[in-house]
Amino acid sequence: MVFVSDDSVPDRIIETMIHRYESQEMSPELFLYGFFSEFLTDDMELLESYERKLFLLEENAMRGNIHDLMPRLLKNRRELTRLRNYYEQIDDMAGQLQGNVRNYFDPERLQLLQLIGDRACRLQQVAQQSIDYCQTLRDFEQAQSDHKQNKTMQLMTVLTSVFFPLTVITGWYGMNFTHMPELEARYGYPLLIAISLGVIAVEFWILKKRKII
Repeated sequence: MVFVSDDSVPDRIIETMIHRYESQEMSPELFLYGFFSEFLTDDMELLESYERKLFLLEENAMRGNIHDLMPRLLKNRRELTRLRNYYEQIDDMAGQLQGNVRNYFDPERLQLLQLIGDRACRLQQVAQQSIDYCQTLRDFEQAQSDHKQNKTMQLMTVLTSVFFPLTVITGWYGMNFTHMPELEARYGYPLLIAISLGVIAVEFWILKKRKII
């Protein structure tokens, strides 16, 4: 077998295998099983670290801190997707080796190759669960944003409804006709202010009674 790598990981794995299997007869099946077992030994811990990151993002989102949730979710989901595809390729490779097309492997030891595929399949499932969790958090963030937008629109609607009668009064008395009610009355201006405040109070009372605000 020829390994092409940018670092010394294959060398370290082979050294570990030499010490671990020195009392056993080495075979192609055992070599592949031992190599990929060492190669994937820390991957479950890696996936668990992604789960902890997502749990932390969920806790922050529950506290209302969602301003930077989407970029961090997309970053984690992108990395998890690469890992899932990586495990899928290892699973496919193990399946092809189990086919033993040219009878290179010992049929009685093909179960070692199946163990490689089973482990890669489990890692792939864990990665997919984390990807689905990212989508759940993304839907939660969207729901929170929609809720805030709806609250803002509701507030704007209430304010518009409250001040609409005042707009009518202002427009009416802004026409500057000569013979308008209370135009020349001594207490006309304070009376108009009192009427406006009364209208606002009644509207707030109605909105409060109907639990709109």
